[in-house]
Formats: sequence, structure tokens, C-alpha cells
Amino acid sequence: MSYKEQGMICFTCLNYPILSAYMRRKIDRLCLEVGQEDAQALFSLVTKDESVTKLSRLHYVSERKLYDLRKAFYEKWFDSRPY
Repeated sequence: MSYKEQGMICFTCLNYPILSAYMRRKIDRLCLEVGQEDAQALFSLVTKDESVTKLSRLHYVSERKLYDLRKAFYEKWFDSRPY
């Protein structure tokens, strides 16, 4: 995945509070699908400007797992495009 594609996903998610209901549902759904029992940790990782270390400690999830979940989230993002 290109740097620009990753940036687009990152900055879209960081703007979660002002996104359309459709985009918020997409992020919520992807967090549940990809994160499963760690969906809340993944949601925090992609929608908040917080360090992986801080979120790892807060949600009791390893940093490695959070990185892997974010990668899977980004990859799944384009699989769920409406076209």
C-alpha cells in the first residue's frame, strides 16, 4: 500500500467525529471485523492521535498486535470500497 493511501486512511480516521454517518459506520465495522476482542483498542489506535505504547498499556494489548491490527485494518479498508 502506498504512503499516500496509508495517509488518506489515517487522516480520514483521525477526523472520525466530523465524518459522515456512513464513514463512521465503515470504521466501526472494520474495527469490529478486524479487531474482534480488541476492537476497542484498534478503534482508539486509528481514531485518536495517541502512541501505540500508551494504547497498548491502556487496553492490555501488545504493541506488536496493535501494529498488526492496524495493518489488517488498512488492507481491509480498500476491500470494502463501494465500487
